[in-house]
Amino acid sequence: MTILGHENGDGSRPKKVLIVDDDDEVARTLQSIVERHGFEVARAENGAVALTKIQSERPDVILLDIVMPVMDGFQTLSVLRKMPEARSIPVIILSIRSDDATVSAAWQGGATLYLPKPFSSRELITVLRRVLAVADDLREGEGPQQAELGLPVEVPTS
Repeated sequence: MTILGHENGDGSRPKKVLIVDDDDEVARTLQSIVERHGFEVARAENGAVALTKIQSERPDVILLDIVMPVMDGFQTLSVLRKMPEARSIPVIILSIRSDDATVSAAWQGGATLYLPKPFSSRELITVLRRVLAVADDLREGEGPQQAELGLPVEVPTS
């Protein structure tokens, strides 16, 4: 098991998070939070840019906004789930939209988790670590099948 977000004693690299959000202020805030907890960060201002960064950045998890110009989060998620090199990367949707139809569309599109904005730094880091731990366990064959993960579609904010 790895220590998420930090370089391990075995020399493995810190986990990398790709932040996909067109709002520069939001993206910078997310980057600051995530880096403060030992993760590496790459950023993309829309889905189209994110798709080009998948191969070069090789993220361990993607934080994806829904409402963006050029290519929105749903379009991005659809393409990601068809890319052999990206289909198993966990995608956490971060969005101000939290209506049932939007959350359902994200889930049906292949999102790993849905975290409605606003959320606290603690909630974000907890969700990141949980999703990455489950993904690591699945890769190592130690964890439950995806249908048995027990991860909520939407994480309630307090």
